[in-house]
Amino acid sequence: LEGLSRDDLRGVRASVIAAILSTDMSKHFEHMSKLRQKESFQEEQQADHQLLMDTIVHASDLCNPTMPQPMSRQWAELVAREFTMQVQRERKLGLPVTTFM
Repeated sequence: LEGLSRDDLRGVRASVIAAILSTDMSKHFEHMSKLRQKESFQEEQQADHQLLMDTIVHASDLCNPTMPQPMSRQWAELVAREFTMQVQRERKLGLPVTTFM
C-alpha cells in the first residue's frame, strides 16, 4: 500500500470496507442472488472484483463451523470476546450499543 496514490488508497479502503460489510447476514441472500446471476467474471470490471472479494470474505466469515471442533470453539470464544469488548467501548464512548452484540 506504501506506493499507492491517495486516490488508489481511497479505492482500496472502500473495497475493504465493502467486503467487511458484505459479511452482514441480512445481506446474505441478496449477495447469493448476485453471485448466482453471474455467468462469468470480467477481469477489467471493478464490480466483478468487488463481488469476488465480498464472496471470499463472506465465505471466510461463515467457515468457522466447518473447522475441527476445538478450533471452531476457540474461534467462537475469540469472536464473543471481541463483541463484548466492542459493546464495552461503545458504552464508554456514549454510542448506541450494536444490537447483535
